[in-house]
Amino acid sequence: MLRRVRVWTGVLLACGLSCAVLAAAEEKTKEVEAGEIKLQVPESWKAAERLRTFRIAEFAIPARKGEKEMDAELIVFHFGPEGGGGIDDNIERWKKTFDEKGREMKVTQGSSEQGKYVFLELSGTYNKSVGPPVLGRTEKMPNSRGLFVILSSKNSGNYFIRLTGADGLVKSSSESFRKSFGGDASKEEEYKSK
Repeated sequence: MLRRVRVWTGVLLACGLSCAVLAAAEEKTKEVEAGEIKLQVPESWKAAERLRTFRIAEFAIPARKGEKEMDAELIVFHFGPEGGGGIDDNIERWKKTFDEKGREMKVTQGSSEQGKYVFLELSGTYNKSVGPPVLGRTEKMPNSRGLFVILSSKNSGNYFIRLTGADGLVKSSSESFRKSFGGDASKEEEYKSK
């Protein structure tokens, strides 16, 4: 009897996971222009008002129904063809936005139709900027995750794309995030600092 219960529990769990995967795979997207690049973002990601210079696109990613997590935010920056600094400098700067204690980090590189990219994934306690950046004020956000991309556009320099928020929400949005700029995790390789 106990064996039957376990078997049916496994079957129901597998069906539930399959339905969740299919629902995520069928999520409709919309094309958004961000400077000279185009992003394919889920329709559930809501465009937000750009509050600062150099931010060329912003989106709020709402927490899933029933989850008590904070929303996540996606921001696209562009500083012109020669602006924004080098790849390693940006990786180091982004790394410092997460507390060293408990921080996990992975850096890969890949290529999309829009250009080559470097993909940085961080998790731990995020020091979210509060107010104007020049004031240097932050708020500690434990159990957070950040996905950071430097996309080297063929014609207009580097685009910096950042998705930050609650760990679970960002993790569940990571595939949509990669697809938004044409990234493919299965074709990425480890990034080696220059």
